Amino acid sequence: MRKLKEVIFSITNRCNLRCRMCGIPDQPGEELETGLWKRAIDSAARLKAQTIVFSGGEPLLRKDLFTLIRHARSRGLNTCVTSNGSLIDATAAAELARAGIGVVNISLEGTEGTHDFLRGEGTFKKALAALDRLHEAGVETTVATMVCRYNYSDLPTVAELAAEHNAGTVRFQPFSRIFLKPESAGDEFFFSQEPEAGIMEKTLEILRDRGLCTNPKGYLEQITRYLTGEKTFLKKGCSALWTSACINAEGKLFPCWVLTKEKDVIGSIARQEFDRIWNSRRHEQARRAISATGCPGCMLSCYDEIFGPDKSGLTFARKARKLFTPTGWNKLLRVIRRVFFPVWSRLVFFRSYQGGWKKIARRLRNRFSRARIIGSEKPSDRAGIVFEQIVKLRQEIERLK
Repeated sequence: MRKLKEVIFSITNRCNLRCRMCGIPDQPGEELETGLWKRAIDSAARLKAQTIVFSGGEPLLRKDLFTLIRHARSRGLNTCVTSNGSLIDATAAAELARAGIGVVNISLEGTEGTHDFLRGEGTFKKALAALDRLHEAGVETTVATMVCRYNYSDLPTVAELAAEHNAGTVRFQPFSRIFLKPESAGDEFFFSQEPEAGIMEKTLEILRDRGLCTNPKGYLEQITRYLTGEKTFLKKGCSALWTSACINAEGKLFPCWVLTKEKDVIGSIARQEFDRIWNSRRHEQARRAISATGCPGCMLSCYDEIFGPDKSGLTFARKARKLFTPTGWNKLLRVIRRVFFPVWSRLVFFRSYQGGWKKIARRLRNRFSRARIIGSEKPSDRAGIVFEQIVKLRQEIERLK
């Protein structure tokens, strides 16, 4: 049975930027209060989800974000925040670290000119500053890049910048119309002709050389085809219907981010517990219907695992790299304290009690030797040995009297 991996809470539609490729801030709707999000987090923990993703809009516009992160961590859930980075100063970075955030995704679209063209003047420097501040605070970061015809040739630069500013991962995702209203807009982001060859291969090479993780290679190979109109991406077999939960700012649960019309709503966490909605008959019926007819298809990076595993070794490189971050060292030290120190303290105690390491070694050797002798004897022989030991012990007691 497929297990729920992540729950994506789009906790607000509000945003302090107006990016060319995103219409989320223009979407109407109320936001749930803190208590309802906490209740949904409790439900996610009961469902044994792995990660809570706080998204938006810009999630840092919610003053209770740090409270929600702490609540998720107290329930044993991993946490992630997706941000444009413009609101992450040293104070916010430190607060995210104190709250126990697992990773922060920072949007970075290319060179300064490209990034500011897509997201607004001055946002490039703020994004890089956010990566630096989070690194200084000991928070793991991911660079999230929306790929389109405007920034395709900048992808190698994105990889270099991610490495220079200590990100552990780079996640690419092609432009999607689903974040625009009307959804018929967005032709400008697709290629009108074949893009420059070798860009993705060069980007992957840089990521591999710098030890950064990224999407599966099969997924990255599909991005160019998708942006040129070749819809060769998968339409069936997507596991996201079972492994990922999508909840918008109003608390409505959808089958996935592609199917977010009113008719697609499974339920609302404002009126019912999230785990009940997730396990409801209506939800199962929706899954079966979508699986039978085939979904509209998408290239959202949160579902990139359906394109195959990462065989490039970048995942291992990323995990190894984590040990050399402040957070990684802290985790390693916690393991040492929990496992090694109790054993070491006991050995030190026995050393002081027995009078030296050599005596401890000799005592252990003798004990293992006796165990081997006793284990090799027949039951009747072992009984004789024990009887002789008892006799000697009684003689010793009599002598001491």
